[in-house]
Amino acid sequence: MYYVGHTKNMMERLKAHNEGRNVSTKENRPWAIAGVIQKSTKREAYALERKLKNLTKARKQAFILKYCTQEAPSPNKVKSVIMDRTSVS
Repeated sequence: MYYVGHTKNMMERLKAHNEGRNVSTKENRPWAIAGVIQKSTKREAYALERKLKNLTKARKQAFILKYCTQEAPSPNKVKSVIMDRTSVS
């Protein structure tokens, strides 16, 4: 299961989801960052978010492998974040 969103503060967003402060993701905790794409503007990040939300799980996985960065995110850019529900043992 994936959650897709955009934010300037990725770690705070992840923390909020894992603390149950987001109704739509509360029941599927815990979450981990699966991928990040940096965009210059909020408008660009939101456009990418809309496109990603329409992809199947398999296509999201392929997108993550092909396009998501492992670099440290820039504080001046808006991020499109893909979170994956972590497996619970």
